[in-house]
Parts: sequence; C-alpha cells; structure tokens
Amino acid sequence: MNDEIIDVRIGKTFKKLEKAMCTLLKENELGEVSISMLCKEAGINRSTFYSYFKSVPELLHYLQKKYIEELTHQMSRYWGYRHDILLFYQDILAYIEKNKEIFYCLYSSDTNGFIDQTIASAITQKKLPNFNYPKISQEDLNYVRIFTSYGINGIIKHWLMGNCKEPSEYIANLMYTYTKRIYLLD
Repeated sequence: MNDEIIDVRIGKTFKKLEKAMCTLLKENELGEVSISMLCKEAGINRSTFYSYFKSVPELLHYLQKKYIEELTHQMSRYWGYRHDILLFYQDILAYIEKNKEIFYCLYSSDTNGFIDQTIASAITQKKLPNFNYPKISQEDLNYVRIFTSYGINGIIKHWLMGNCKEPSEYIANLMYTYTKRIYLLD
C-alpha cells in the first residue's frame, strides 16, 4: 500500500479521535471518558485506538503536545521583537480561535495546569519589553514578566471559555493596552 494513503488514513483517524475527545469532554469529566466511548464516538475499532495510544490520558497528552507545539511555533516567530507585541497577540488569538474547539477541550481538561504553564512560558519567551527601572531589581522585573504572561494567559482562557464572543482583534488590543500600561510604554 502507498505510504501517502497510509499517512492520510492515519491523519483521518487522529482527527476523528480529536473530535470525539472534544465532544465527550463537553459532557463528561476526563476520568469518565473511556476508550469504548471514544471509539464509538469516533467510529473506529478499539484495536485501531490501541495501535496509537494506550489510554485516554495518553491521547489527551498527545493533543496537548501537538497543539501547544504548533502554538509555540506560531509565537516563536515574534520572540525578540519588542515592537510586534500587538501582532504577536493577534496571531496567538487567531490560531486559538481557528482551533477553538480543541483548545476549549484542552483547557477544560487541564487538571495539572500544563496548558496554563506552557502558554504563559511561551508568552514570557516573547521577551516583553526590558526596561531599566532604576529602583527595580532584575529579579523583580522577572516577576513583572511572569505577572504579565499569566495575566495574558488568563485573558485568553477567559475569552476562549466564553466561546470567543468578543472579536479577537478586541481582545488582542485589550492585552496590548494592558501590556503597555504594565511596562509604562505610554
């Protein structure tokens, strides 16, 4: 059999599992979702599931890793460019909004804070403005960066859990305005 056909088939199976996981997590806690439920919802055999994953948490971890890696890659294009903060926020939100169903699923099932920590860390990597405050130590500036990154992540999470009601441009501008105020850019 052609390798391309196999890759397409695997990709379709993974998409079915992703969609099934999201559907089931809207109505169930992670601990209530079984492999049988996933397979039935995805329309695949248990043996197919076991070909790729050993458990429901392993599938969830795969999805977390996949989407966080893609989001981090998206964010990395802006690291070190202080003047592109608004565009940085717009791109983050556009990617999350495009994949809002899976991000909703990942955030709502993130009992250990993996998503929060990873996104906040990736935002910190942005190298938000570095100012020479005469009376603030470098360690305190690190706290400001942590405060900002977790605050931005909190806004993203709140927006996402509210089904992205506000336009992403509005939220990006809000985050940008808060960042400017925190870093005294005005």
